[in-house]
Amino acid sequence: MNPFSKIYKNLSDRELFTILEESHKYDPLAVEAAGEEIKSRHLSSEEVTLIKEQLLQKHHKKASKSQKTEKVKD
Repeated sequence: MNPFSKIYKNLSDRELFTILEESHKYDPLAVEAAGEEIKSRHLSSEEVTLIKEQLLQKHHKKASKSQKTEKVKD
């Protein structure tokens, strides 16, 4: 059994999608467990779309904040 599977059952859908999107930051077994957990939840396409939109908004906010910080440094 994957050591991450039990832990990931308690993560939110958004947290699991973050692991998949940032897979380069995680152990391959962690990424595999996140994918399997998402599959087991049988999310609708609408739910998946909503989560991906939320993550995209989060990334845009981080990028915007980073740009503002760089401007202040200049």
